[in-house]
Amino acid sequence: MVHFVLVKLKEGEPCSEIRQRAHELLSRCIGEIDGFEAVEVYVNCFEREQNYDLMLEMRMKNDKTLKEYIPHRLHQEFVEYINPKAAAKVTFDRE
Repeated sequence: MVHFVLVKLKEGEPCSEIRQRAHELLSRCIGEIDGFEAVEVYVNCFEREQNYDLMLEMRMKNDKTLKEYIPHRLHQEFVEYINPKAAAKVTFDRE
């Protein structure tokens, strides 16, 4: 399954720095959470008011992995990092 998170950053937040740190934080889940396979963090390439700034893509073995990931301390560390910088977030999951 794939878990996506789109993040709209607050005005003035440094997008490329946040992208790098988000990738570092979430990459620690690989090998720590069974079934957490990969993470990519993309920066939006076309600026429009309604666009979000970052898209996080996390590949997981199945929904059991996602259920383990959500309360996991490494995910919570990421949440604590990103929430103060985010104006809005939205998630999407697919098989």
